[in-house]
Amino acid sequence: MEQKQEIIFGLEEINKELCKKYQLGKYIKYKTIETGMEDLNYCLITKENKYLIKILNQNRNKVEFKDYIEKH
Repeated sequence: MEQKQEIIFGLEEINKELCKKYQLGKYIKYKTIETGMEDLNYCLITKENKYLIKILNQNRNKVEFKDYIEKH
C-alpha cells in the first residue's frame, strides 16, 4: 500500500506527461479506483475523454507481467 501512496503523490505530473506524449487531450483530473490490492488503477480524465490506467506493482515478476498483458 505504501508504494501506491508514493505513486499517487506524483500522478498529476505523470498524467500531464501521458496526455502530452499520447495526445490524449487536455488533462483535467484523475480518480483512483479502489479495487485490487497490488496494482494502482485509476481513471484519467481529459477534456476529450476518460481512460483507465493500470500501473502494475513492481514486485510482480516478468511472467506475471507477460500473463497480464496477454490476457488483456
